[in-house]
Amino acid sequence: MRNISFSMTQDQFLDRSKDVTRRLGFKNLKRGESLMGCEKCQGLRKGDKISKLGAIVVVSVTFEPLQRMIDEPLYGRVEAEREGFPELTGGQFVEMFCSKMNCEPSTVVTRIEFKHVPAVSVENKSAFTLLPPAKHLCQECAFEHEPEAPHNLQTLYYGVHFYLKHGRSPTWSDALAHCSDEIRTYWIVELKKKGISFPDADQIAAKKTREAVA
Repeated sequence: MRNISFSMTQDQFLDRSKDVTRRLGFKNLKRGESLMGCEKCQGLRKGDKISKLGAIVVVSVTFEPLQRMIDEPLYGRVEAEREGFPELTGGQFVEMFCSKMNCEPSTVVTRIEFKHVPAVSVENKSAFTLLPPAKHLCQECAFEHEPEAPHNLQTLYYGVHFYLKHGRSPTWSDALAHCSDEIRTYWIVELKKKGISFPDADQIAAKKTREAVA
């Protein structure tokens, strides 16, 4: 899981008044990806450790110029509040951002909308209670998908939930275990095309190829 710094907005992150962040990087970020919010990720001195603030899941990733927050005042005001600065206008937020990040209003940034992952509360040194996901989400992986579809291996909830039940991290084989043979075969073949393989995947993919030829 990648880290993402909230050094200038850690209070807003912790009180959950912030659910949008703009970045100059993260161009390849995908919806559904999990990130670990940290107080500071870079510029650490020798011996310093990264202070983790909490995990988030990406809801959407878009690309837009900062100028939009100036050109559309209402949008700018709403976005400034979602960034954790309700006292600022869109223009004031852009001015602050450009000053801190050494860029221009015309700069195209990555706008990341996210949601906070339900916390794992520690009741004692050996017992954990994982808060359940919303009712409309899969109760195994906390992602919205059809019952016959595989679990989302990328969600933090699935990783923790599975680990607490089985004492190990989940694999694609686990995520596909409840699926029908047809769906499992389809996903295995598609994953293999992307360079992702796991036990039995090669055999199933080869069988699918033989059936297609026949």
